[in-house]
Amino acid sequence: MDLRTLPDLEERVLRKYEELRQFLVNCDIANVYKELENMMIYNYGSLYKSSLKDVKSELERGRLTYKPNHPDKKVFPISNYELAMYKKGKIALLRGVFDKSAVIKSIKYDTTRYHEPYEVTWHISLYLPEGETELQVY
Repeated sequence: MDLRTLPDLEERVLRKYEELRQFLVNCDIANVYKELENMMIYNYGSLYKSSLKDVKSELERGRLTYKPNHPDKKVFPISNYELAMYKKGKIALLRGVFDKSAVIKSIKYDTTRYHEPYEVTWHISLYLPEGETELQVY
């Protein structure tokens, strides 16, 4: 479906982004993984994680490294964004006005990668599946 035909597209995209951001604020990793499942499978495939065992191992490692009570944990508000369209209007996302980067950003602490907290960006593309009324992560 061409999302450009939806009169309230930007509001719907922002609402979905805020929902995903709130999962991070609430440390609701189960819902983060549920919402981002298709994107994560694609991502791990592009990293040559082709076996189910490898994918599960990466997901478990990511889940275990999430430190919800770390004092430096932060999820930034969504701001300074613009709506961008791709694939002839079938894919929508929000990106930074100035740097065109992801607008969902957080600080993560994972000592297996870095000794200090670091910024993580969440690049989220949305689409509307056939017959559905709610945008979903692509």
